[in-house]
Amino acid sequence: MPPKIRFDRDCIINAAYQLARKDGYEAINARAVAKEMGSSTQPLFRVFENMEKLKAEVYKKAQLCCQRYITDTRSGAWQPDQAAAMAYLLFAREEPQLFRLLFMRQRTAAEEEFRLDRSYDETIKTLMTTSGLTREQAERFYQHMCVFIHGLATMQATGLTVFTTEHLSDMLKEEYFAATVVYRRRASNG
Repeated sequence: MPPKIRFDRDCIINAAYQLARKDGYEAINARAVAKEMGSSTQPLFRVFENMEKLKAEVYKKAQLCCQRYITDTRSGAWQPDQAAAMAYLLFAREEPQLFRLLFMRQRTAAEEEFRLDRSYDETIKTLMTTSGLTREQAERFYQHMCVFIHGLATMQATGLTVFTTEHLSDMLKEEYFAATVVYRRRASNG
């Protein structure tokens, strides 16, 4: 009977993923993953033809983790228009290495762009309906909020500053309110 495989595909991906969570995506190499698993590098190359294939799996797993934040936050206490932003901020604070992987580095050609808000057109239409903004104004409002949220998330992920969940929520509400006032005023002034 052939020997039982101790390190299967999922085991290898999980070891590489945990390494990325702790030390960053750049830390993934054959020796580091093997050490994380407590093995030689042989099982990695039995399952994956090269490290790029393994890294692609880690990238996908990081996307799934971020999607779980979005799902969990939508079922939480935040308004629907703030839920995705709060998910982004919480993900940056609680999973800084994965946040850096998804949102703070140059992507390779093989990696698809990961967008937090895959329903851009729906979001713009909602903003137009709820605020009375034109499409162009709603798009600028959306861009404004994205810049604010990404800046705040980057500060969280890099440890420049770490805010409580309540403080993040308050800042998001305040910025949303302030931007709404500005863009409504611009809309009424033509």
